[in-house]
Amino acid sequence: MSGRRDFRDQSGSAAAFGELAAPPTRFDIAIEWVLGALLIFAPLALGAVEAWSETVVTALAAAMVVLLVAKLVVHRETTRFAWTWAYVPMVLFAALLAVQLVPLPAGWVAAVSPQTLKLKSQLLDGATGAQAALARQTTLSFYPHATAHDLRIVLVACAIFVCVLNVYRRPEQVKRLLAVVAASGAAVAVLALMQDLSGAKEIYWSIYTGRAVTSGPFVNYNNFSQFINLSVGAGLALMLVLAREIERGDTGTGSWGAAERKTRWLWWLGAMITAGVVAIFLSTSRMGVLSTLAAGLVAGLLIQFRRPGKGGKSGSVRGWVLVPIAMAVFVTLLWAGFDKVYDRLATLGKIERTEGGRWQTLQDLPQIYRQFPLLGIGSGAHETFYPMFDRHGDGHRTAQVENDYAQVLEETGIVGAGLVVAFLLALLANVLRGVRARSIWTRVAMIGLSYGLLAVLIHSASDFGQHLASIAALSAVTCGLILTLGRSAAAAARSVRASKTQAIESPREPSPAVRPALGGGGFLPLRLAGGALGLLVIGWALWRAGRTWLAESHWEQAQAAESWLARNDWDGDDADYDRLIGQADQAFEAEDDNVQYRHGALIYRWRRLTRERDPETGALLLSQADLEGVKHLIADLHASRALCPSFGGNLSMAGQLERFVLDDPTGAAHIREGYRLSPLDPTTCFAAGLLDAVEGKWDDSVEKFRRVSDTMFADVVEIYLHQVNRPDLALAVAGDDATKLFRLADVLQNEAAAQAAAIQPSGASAAAIATGDLKTNNATPTTAPTDVGTLAQQAKAQAIARIKAKAAEPDAPAATLAAMASVTANEGDHATAADYYRRALAIEYGQVGWRLGLARSLAELGEVRQAIAEARVCLRLRPQDYTARRIIQDMSVLPGAIAAGDGDDDKQPQTRE
Repeated sequence: MSGRRDFRDQSGSAAAFGELAAPPTRFDIAIEWVLGALLIFAPLALGAVEAWSETVVTALAAAMVVLLVAKLVVHRETTRFAWTWAYVPMVLFAALLAVQLVPLPAGWVAAVSPQTLKLKSQLLDGATGAQAALARQTTLSFYPHATAHDLRIVLVACAIFVCVLNVYRRPEQVKRLLAVVAASGAAVAVLALMQDLSGAKEIYWSIYTGRAVTSGPFVNYNNFSQFINLSVGAGLALMLVLAREIERGDTGTGSWGAAERKTRWLWWLGAMITAGVVAIFLSTSRMGVLSTLAAGLVAGLLIQFRRPGKGGKSGSVRGWVLVPIAMAVFVTLLWAGFDKVYDRLATLGKIERTEGGRWQTLQDLPQIYRQFPLLGIGSGAHETFYPMFDRHGDGHRTAQVENDYAQVLEETGIVGAGLVVAFLLALLANVLRGVRARSIWTRVAMIGLSYGLLAVLIHSASDFGQHLASIAALSAVTCGLILTLGRSAAAAARSVRASKTQAIESPREPSPAVRPALGGGGFLPLRLAGGALGLLVIGWALWRAGRTWLAESHWEQAQAAESWLARNDWDGDDADYDRLIGQADQAFEAEDDNVQYRHGALIYRWRRLTRERDPETGALLLSQADLEGVKHLIADLHASRALCPSFGGNLSMAGQLERFVLDDPTGAAHIREGYRLSPLDPTTCFAAGLLDAVEGKWDDSVEKFRRVSDTMFADVVEIYLHQVNRPDLALAVAGDDATKLFRLADVLQNEAAAQAAAIQPSGASAAAIATGDLKTNNATPTTAPTDVGTLAQQAKAQAIARIKAKAAEPDAPAATLAAMASVTANEGDHATAADYYRRALAIEYGQVGWRLGLARSLAELGEVRQAIAEARVCLRLRPQDYTARRIIQDMSVLPGAIAAGDGDDDKQPQTRE
């Protein structure tokens, strides 16, 4: 190796890496393949948010660690472990999460976080066994299961970061990794564009998510934008590097070849970057767009004003290279949907109203900061801990803070936030070192990577992307490459100085800066110990991920059994309930710190006890053995509170059983405490609303019942109508929700008909334990009977008024327009109905039911040919639709039917099978 020759020309890519240019080993090549597979798999597997995909990502990261350890041991004489001070905050942060997870003596916890022990003691009041255990030891985390999950993600990111630093030491390796990242991002972006242009409602046109699909395989468009920006940064880095090599006439070696091939790569990379930026804009992620623009502006300025290269010339790679990409993005957006992007960005002027939930969360967090300043509440504990501090008045629920900086401070305290800042400062130091490097190759590569890093840092102020394995992995790759380039810039500078000294003192002796590339050495026992520790840690992560996958698979089977029983009104035999409870128990056995699995398993046990009811009153029929089972169930619920003291579901359900089954007055306090801990959980809200209703606290019951899920609204109506005789309060709970108002009107009309026929309602009574099923018979009507017929008319009138108001809005959704069409059609105004149906179908063309409604309204208006034409469209969308064929048959015999269609094959109706 000619060290002096390499370091004299500081514009060359080989010189840019100086001491890091050691030839790759077979282990390095294997790690490159594994990392490439991980980077391609993770985003396409829905961002690796499910247990099975997280396990695959963890397994691939573990394989990389095994290969790296093997390399450091086998090639110990020629390979040095790459050191950087960035390891210190990274390792300490992982250690902090481990400390939060491990049970510590109560005295230690009281010393470092006194409020943790105090609050846990309060929350576990009444749970005798849990209180006794708490006196001995406890964790700093309020939910160790969630902390363990976050620790796994951190360990995967750490493994990738370390492998990138220790493997990617040559320009060709770095370019290959940049190409893989860019290609992965391009595939995700193209998928997003295809789904957007085709109007897909499902990811991969098959996976329904409950929301519009604008972000490729990612459910959340903000997560999607972070991933794409990191990929765009890699693509930009590679494009600038290749452009520099072309302008310098460096054909290089390896697969990139001569200038002509590199030029073709430049075109492809430009197309990839354009597709990625367009996909971000069309995803309607406002912060994604803003972070893209801000990072692009900074990157353009760095390119334009970068340090001159050899001879004082900057070269032809200037800021204008981004102009063609910007123009391509603009033109594509004009064609693909600029109006949608503009309308979405226009809401930034109303950010306080549109993002009030996030602002309120940030305003609530200081209460937590003050109580848990040093070490926080435990990583991942926000979802179950924050609700007791939540002051949202609109029922806004949040699983994440949607601000990674605020969440780190909440969950890991000043210590964790300080470690994150220290790591970012280490990154910043290397970025500054890289953009000021003597090597143009290093500078332009660093500019591209800095684009992705800056975009993600900006976007993290309103998102939680680093909690996803796919984004955390790609962030680790970006950070690892930034550290590699920064270290290479520093090494090159040291080598230049050392080579000058060496030329004077001893021309034949390699300088200390060059020596590491010629020989590694190292103390073998230390390497073995470090490797064993790394394998142990990543092995734990893989073991936990595998258990999570197993638990989730059992839980999915339990939910499938639950769905079947729910469709059959929970009328199952012992085998059905054995299968349901068995799968839930196995899920909890696999993850015995998962409070959701434990809570669900106990609910299923209660379901089993509620199968026997009085056929006339609907009241529960519980034998003495059943009552003993209820007592055991209550004990299990209280014991389960130790898994997550801030989770209100177990306490609320125990209170319901105590109050409404065993008639134990202490249950009321437990119901209210459960509601305080989880004020936005539908089942705890239902239980608290039921308690308020039977105690005559009308306003409080209405407030709580407004927070229950739509599926529980029928139970709310049952309570107000039959148990406490206040159907007017059901009207108050429905508010301006047209769907609930129509449902309430139907129930009240049926009740009015029953009263008119002097039929007493079967009327059992009030609703439920956690699932809305527990019937109680100890309450009596508290007011005079209400005219339910009048209330039914009021409910229907309010529903119609609400639909009309929403339909009058300029951006009314298609479903509202279709509902308004149905209302006006029922009123006999078919001309207005036809207009509303057309507006709805202009938004969602494929809704066959709406188009049939349009056909009927057109038929009523005498527009026979148009009615037949609409029915024929229905047949093209759904060829076997009987109703459409019937409409065509009925209309074809009327005057004006001629020329309505161009064929006779659809005129004859088909009989139902």
